[in-house]
Formats: sequence, C-alpha cells, structure tokens
Amino acid sequence: MKLGKPNEPISQPADEQPVQARTVFSFDDVMVQLWRQKVLNFVVVAMVGLLTIVWLHWVDREYAARMVVSPSEDTGSSGSGGSSKGFSDLVTWSGIDLSTGSQANPHEHYLQLLHSLELAELLQTNHGFLQHLYPTLWNESRGDWTKPSGFVANIKVLIKRTLAMPKWSPPSEEDLANILKKRIDVKPIRNSSFTEIVAVHSNSQTALKLLTAIHMELDALLRQKAKGRVTGQIRYIKSKLETVRVVEHRKALTQLLVEQERKMMMISIDQPFAAKLVERPFAASKPSFPNTAVSILVGLLFGVAICIAVAMKRIF
Repeated sequence: MKLGKPNEPISQPADEQPVQARTVFSFDDVMVQLWRQKVLNFVVVAMVGLLTIVWLHWVDREYAARMVVSPSEDTGSSGSGGSSKGFSDLVTWSGIDLSTGSQANPHEHYLQLLHSLELAELLQTNHGFLQHLYPTLWNESRGDWTKPSGFVANIKVLIKRTLAMPKWSPPSEEDLANILKKRIDVKPIRNSSFTEIVAVHSNSQTALKLLTAIHMELDALLRQKAKGRVTGQIRYIKSKLETVRVVEHRKALTQLLVEQERKMMMISIDQPFAAKLVERPFAASKPSFPNTAVSILVGLLFGVAICIAVAMKRIF
C-alpha cells in the first residue's frame, strides 16, 4: 500500500467532495427557476388576485365631494379705505379697534374653523349631522341614541373594560369635530388665492350635504361676528359723541361713525362675506377609494414578488 507524505492531506473521491452553498446567482438562474415552478407561480398569482377581488368587494367605498373657494372682494379690508396717518391718529385717540378682531382676516378665519368644535356644534344644531353620520345608532321613532349590541359590540366592551377605557356614550359634537379633522381636507391651490376643500364619506350625498352646510354655516357665523363687533363700535362712538364737546374731537368721532356705518352696510349686503365659491360643491359619481385598477396592479405585483422570492430561496 502506497503511503503519502506525513503532512500531505488525504484527497477524497470527487463524489465525496463537500457541496458549498451558492452565494452568487444570475438573472438567468432566476428565470430558469421561475419557469420550473410555473405551476406554483400561476397558483400564487391567482390566489393573490382572488384575495384582491374579495377585498375590493368587501371594503367600504369612500366618495369625495369638492368645492373651491377664494376670499371675497371685501375680505381682509380694514374698513379705513386707505385713510391717512391723521385718521389713524383719530382712531388711536378714540380708543376704538377698527381691526377684524384677530390677526387673521375673515377668509383665513374661515379656513381655520373648518375643523373646529364651534363649526361642529352649528352643524349638529342646525342640520343634525350626527344622525346622518351614525344612522345605525339613531332610533328615529324614539328620537334618541341606541347602544350598540351584538358579538362585535360585546368584544369591544370587554376590551375597553380590560384596558380601563371610557364606556360607550352617545355621539357628541366632539365626535363630529374629530370627524371633520379626519374627513375634511384643505388643499391650497398653488400660485393662486384659491383653496380646494374636500369632504370624504361612504355616501356621496352625505359628503355633498356636509360640504354645502359647512360653507353656509361658516360664512354666516363670521358675518354675524363681524356685525356684532361693528355694532359695538357704533354704540361706543355714539356714547362718546354725547359727552365730547371739543369740535375737533366731535368731528373725528363723526368720521369714525360714518366709517363704521359703511362697514355695517358692506357686511349686511347679501353677498359672500368670508369666502366666495369659485366652484360650487359637487360629488364624484365614482369612489375615491379604493382605486380598482391600482389595487389589482398592486395585488399582481405582490404575487409576482412572492414567486421571485420562492425562486431565489430554491436557488440557494
């Protein structure tokens, strides 16, 4: 028997050489493996496509209502008519505030109130929108709210009790304000003073009614606030006129009174006050969510990704 050298490694037959794991693969390797598992690929893509169709059938559809608004012609006017420094001095002397009452002009205030509790209270008081948004909980015959019942409701109660969460309570104006924050989207239009306002709901007519009511209530609210502010200023000026005897001062107060009465007349005109409609509210006939074509495409791509992942796993 022939012996090798003491330090020479003993060679193994070719069929007994250890198999090393592959660390590099090519595009051709993946394509070959995909072809080999073509039946599996068909089954995976078909199942993912079927699940996508089922999801599209059961998911709640959402419809969008839109309107475009812009500042009205008189929004943001100071009411002084571009008066001189002398007129401003008279205003300062009299102690009357001729501003809008805040840093924001009526149109900016209009946009700020879109998600407010104040607006939610008006929508509920004048339109009863909670009944439209929670129709399954409202008992029309009794005129009150019904506590949810059934298996799912009981599970929710159990979870809330376990986590020490508040018990169920009837929908309130705070709930409506939260819905406004989630369902009302404000989109300034670039390079213009226009703003697109979008309301989303599972019922297109409810979204349309909500958007229409929002515009009506906000414009009326800000008009009423402006009337109250100017009315108070007119009352104050008239009371000062009854006591002031200096001719120059009476002339200044009279000029201020004329200015405030002009503002009251402009506010009282039957025209949009805080925002005018560039595009009236309208609801789309097709749902904004889900997008059927995009959903199917995403589902197919997901199925293909699974097939490629399986092929790469088998190559390694």
